[in-house]
Amino acid sequence: MSDRIQVFLAHASEDKAEVLKLYERLKARDYKPWLDKKDLIPGQNWREEIPKAIRQSDIFIACLSPKSVSKQGYVQREFRLALNEYAEKPSGTIYLIPLKLDHCEIPDLQLAQLGVNLRDVHWLDYWEPDGFEKLVRAIEYQFGTSEPEESEKPPSPFPKLGETQRLQETTSPSPKPPTVQPEKRLQASDRQRLADLEELLELLYEKLGEFERELIVTSSTPAKFDLKQRIKREILPSIRQYEAEYWELYPSEAIVISDEEAETQLAQLEQAVESIERIPSAKYPPELVPLLQDIRAKLKDLDKAASAKLKVVLPLIPAIASYELEMNPEGMMYKTWKAIKGLVRR
Repeated sequence: MSDRIQVFLAHASEDKAEVLKLYERLKARDYKPWLDKKDLIPGQNWREEIPKAIRQSDIFIACLSPKSVSKQGYVQREFRLALNEYAEKPSGTIYLIPLKLDHCEIPDLQLAQLGVNLRDVHWLDYWEPDGFEKLVRAIEYQFGTSEPEESEKPPSPFPKLGETQRLQETTSPSPKPPTVQPEKRLQASDRQRLADLEELLELLYEKLGEFERELIVTSSTPAKFDLKQRIKREILPSIRQYEAEYWELYPSEAIVISDEEAETQLAQLEQAVESIERIPSAKYPPELVPLLQDIRAKLKDLDKAASAKLKVVLPLIPAIASYELEMNPEGMMYKTWKAIKGLVRR
């Protein structure tokens, strides 16, 4: 059975040599490991093929090291795509395996809207002498051809989803009240779309960052003008479109933020709105005026707590920030939006 088990190896480029060895060991055991260096064909679009390989794989191994844990970029997006797939699996499924190549902390990587966190999945210390055998045992536990009787089953090398919580509940001296589940349950198609939108937006913001760095180092006035036009034409309309769709799908119940945190962000938001209003209105894109009127009205609502108010204005902020960037690349709203988004999706 193992010859059809596809195993995706997610890793930082700095760990490539070690992961190549793991690739060969898995291949020698008749698994089908997937590694970009080995399995991408020249001419393929890697941004399309890697997510496709993740969805088609039976096992996703997140190869972790001090380098990959601290690294920002595509490896983090691979982990998020795997978390999205993991959320759709039945409870107890072994699919996502955090594999430590060296001593390191498991990153606090989560998809709050789906209730999954990489730290909730038990890891494997691969550097130990029996590390590879434990990995094989985990895969075979999930895909073994002969299942022993229930009384004879060996213990799983990884705890099932929620097992730690159940153990805590049974040993706790005073039982905790049951967790209230969100009223809105995302469909599988919505979860997949959220993951796709998140990836698209990260790519767009990366591209925006590249343009902004070019603006800083470019001294030529015509070149600066051309860069600003490209941002306005190629980046910002897509950001507005995808952000609007993302926050329309994103369940508000998944946003957990205290009133104290929300008060701080709302104060920053007020200042950002005021900074835009100081720009001569003649420079406004026509779409910006109703957005400013709408957010002003919502910010003045005295009947809502700070956290509820922030949730209400949240969908308006990215569009306002994108229009502000057309007028002022150093705008305050864009910086405020990055801080709020980081807080909401932590």
